[in-house]
Amino acid sequence: MSEFMTEDEMLAMEGTAEEANVSYIPLPNTVDVVLSDLLAPDTVTPTAFVFPFFDNGDILLAHNRRRQVEVPGGHRDPIPPKGMTLAEALALPMLSFKALKKEHPVVAAKRETDEETGAVVSDVVAVGFMRSHSDGVKPDGYKYPWPNSCQQFFAGLIERVVPFEETDECRPPVRLTHEQAEQAFNGRTLTLYRAARAALFPQPVQHRLPTP
Repeated sequence: MSEFMTEDEMLAMEGTAEEANVSYIPLPNTVDVVLSDLLAPDTVTPTAFVFPFFDNGDILLAHNRRRQVEVPGGHRDPIPPKGMTLAEALALPMLSFKALKKEHPVVAAKRETDEETGAVVSDVVAVGFMRSHSDGVKPDGYKYPWPNSCQQFFAGLIERVVPFEETDECRPPVRLTHEQAEQAFNGRTLTLYRAARAALFPQPVQHRLPTP
């Protein structure tokens, strides 16, 4: 059995936290969250993210210069053909670029987290994905899967954090307690955060005491 869903399986999954007409997808559209330990379809999932937790339950977030504090993650890099560098693969024309096999979502999420926060994560588990569908017209040059697209999310434990040097993309990362994270996130991201926390820090089962 594949660790990736098929696109038909993805479309049949029940979703939650639905929102209509988000600005970054051709309108009209809908975006929701699917909670699952299976991965979204490989062919329509260009990005991957991870909620990186410390042992005490605090979380480390990237501090993007343009989008501010956010869950670390990003695009799945192409796997360059033999004899070609990553830079050369990224420079290929769109049709050739899309034909390249992409790195596994776990690999992408861990790499991006390291690059954006300095955190090395392990014990990575899939918790769900954002699922989008557009009923609009595909714009010329649109580089993402269309009309259906997914963003894969994981939870992971931080092994270590190396000193972070600021980049053109990111300022130093931000550490939040669970209570602060509950205030910082909302909507779809809050739904995925709670699923990620529950996956790594399950609550003990409460057993009712017998009646005397």
